[in-house]
Order: sequence, then structure tokens, then C-alpha cells
Amino acid sequence: MATSNTERSLADVSTEGPTGVDTTPHLPAPKDFDMAAFLEGVRPTRRSIKLYPHAHLVARLDELAAEIEQAPAGADVDDLIDEFEQVKGQFRAGVWFTVEKRSGDWIEHFRTQTEKQLGFKRTRNDDGQDVLKDSEATTISLHQLAKQIVVPTGVTYDQLRALADTNEGEASKLLRCMFNVNIDLAQGAEVLTRDFSARRSTRSAT
Repeated sequence: MATSNTERSLADVSTEGPTGVDTTPHLPAPKDFDMAAFLEGVRPTRRSIKLYPHAHLVARLDELAAEIEQAPAGADVDDLIDEFEQVKGQFRAGVWFTVEKRSGDWIEHFRTQTEKQLGFKRTRNDDGQDVLKDSEATTISLHQLAKQIVVPTGVTYDQLRALADTNEGEASKLLRCMFNVNIDLAQGAEVLTRDFSARRSTRSAT
């Protein structure tokens, strides 16, 4: 089975991208290094994404924004602004989903087995590759996603399918999160470069 860039095995070696930093002079002496303790602290990478279940409220926000811009000053416009802020608050009441990394071997095995269980048949494309239909590939990805979501617990394929059918954009956000966590190095996460020191309060800065 052809393996995509998002399904590489740990055995695959690439010369592209970061190759690591030589830290040889700083390594502890073998007698001082506790491998068992090191492994106890190893955990799979996790990434989170916030989904917004009330995406339909954007339409009402558009309407209210247009009414506010056209309305004269007074009590009426104040009521519109109050409603705008209330609806915006409802929209922003999203839910965080956390996806946990899986190895390339796990991904390849899971997708191959799921493909067989669902009875999907590959066809030869113009490039000579055996591929699934787009809809079938999406189905397998949603099954995989259900296995990799760790927060909230108990998310099922059927629930993710319902999400995709209702709001494809939010489901796509989750799928991108899964693909990214599977291929990215934890130390390469963009969030690690963010600096919030300037946001400290006066009290915490002293």
C-alpha cells in the first residue's frame, strides 16, 4: 500500500527539515544517565483545537453589525449592541478537543485494517497509484480521528461523521490537527515561540 507523507514509518529517513543539534559535549556520562527514569517521562505529543458548535450565529452577527452601522445613536442602537455582544459570546463558547500522536506504523496498520473491514477497493489513478475514492479516504480518516481524540473522551466515528455532515469546516479543523500532530516534532510547535511576558500584571512582575 502506498504511504502518504502523513503516514511515514519511523524507519523512513529524510534529509529534509531539521537534522538536530550536536549536544555531544553536554551529554551526561553513561553511568549518570537513568534511561528508565527518562522513559517514565516520555509521553506522546498532543495538540488541541477549539471547535465552535454555534457557527450558524455568524449570520445573525452579520445582520446585527449592519443594523448597528446604519442605526442613529440612541436607545435602539444600544439594544442592538447588547444583542450583538450576547450573540458573539454564545458563538465564542467553543469546546477544546485534544488529539494524541500515533506512530507511522500504527497509522499504516490501522488504515489498512479499516480499509479491509469496510470493504473498500482501490483503483489505479493516472499516476499509476492505487488509491481510494476521496469519500472513502475521508471515512477512514474519521475512524482514525476517533481513535486519536483523547479529550473529550468517548468520541465516536458516528459523532464525527455527524459533525462533518453538519459543519465540514469544523471537522476539517480536527482532521488537520490530527495530521499535524502525527508529523510534527513537539519542539517545532509554533506555540513554543510565543512570549507572553509583556502580558504579566504589575503584581506578578515585581
